[in-house]
Amino acid sequence: MAGVEGYVESATLGFLAGIAAECRERGLPRVAHDPATAHGALLCYLADADPQHFQPMNVNYGLFPPLSNLPRRIRKREKNELHARRAFEALGPFAECVAALVV
Repeated sequence: MAGVEGYVESATLGFLAGIAAECRERGLPRVAHDPATAHGALLCYLADADPQHFQPMNVNYGLFPPLSNLPRRIRKREKNELHARRAFEALGPFAECVAALVV
């Protein structure tokens, strides 16, 4: 049991486990997963969930850390776009770590 629902989430956990195994095999530090990304938000949920009331989860914007400095009223679509933009920017260090493993 992985603690997630969905094919994408399950594939993601396998991908992340493979990266972690390769880092360990090469003696490299663990790859950091920013909670502002889908990977990081899902891992934070899995790590921090109350075991007594645990429910498997799909990735959703409710798992992401709150955005700061938002106007009082903002449309859901605009808010989700801000989450996505922040996540994309946060992927840089993760992508660099993964690229270093491929070499």
